[in-house]
Amino acid sequence: MWIEKANLTTLKTDFYDRRDKHQKTQLNYKYVNVGGTVMRPMQTIMNNMEKSHKTATTTRSRKININMKLNTLMIRNYLDNQAS
Repeated sequence: MWIEKANLTTLKTDFYDRRDKHQKTQLNYKYVNVGGTVMRPMQTIMNNMEKSHKTATTTRSRKININMKLNTLMIRNYLDNQAS
């Protein structure tokens, strides 16, 4: 894991399987301040080494510390996970 010391943001993360083989690398870009000292990336690239495939994601907006109403799907998923 590569972390920028100035603001403690994660620039790069390598993922390994149980046999310690490098599987994926995640790169984060375009950090924005989402509140106080909290920084989050707006763009992420996940590079799958095994499949020679990359997935790029872009976050258009982000809100933190907002009140959310629980919907039926969220409650059902939570209850299903508790039963396992």
